[in-house]
Amino acid sequence: MIKDGYTVSELVKAAKVSRQAYYKWLKRELTTKDIQDQEILNLIKEIEKTNKQSIGYGKMTRLIKRAGLGYLVNKKRVIRIMKEHGIKADYRLKEKATRNVKPIKLKIYLIVNLNRKQLIRFG
Repeated sequence: MIKDGYTVSELVKAAKVSRQAYYKWLKRELTTKDIQDQEILNLIKEIEKTNKQSIGYGKMTRLIKRAGLGYLVNKKRVIRIMKEHGIKADYRLKEKATRNVKPIKLKIYLIVNLNRKQLIRFG
């Protein structure tokens, strides 16, 4: 946002945060969870490249567990990381089986209007 021409003061005022809190947030140390998520993200990107973006979160989770990172990686965590970074599996839809459909036979009803001596068709 600073690159877009806004000053830090304007951004801090809009977010209702003090300047001190903003700068403290900038210099914060990453937590172990953040570091693990980054490792998982790198592994996801690597697996995506080798498998041509065709793996969903279920298989991705199994492959990450096989890699043996040494900490818990469950399906929900993989879904969250993939969603945050816009990673989706490319999949194709199965073609629907088609069969020869016989055209509907219309029954034509003929009614003779005796009063007017006309032939009326319904159908």
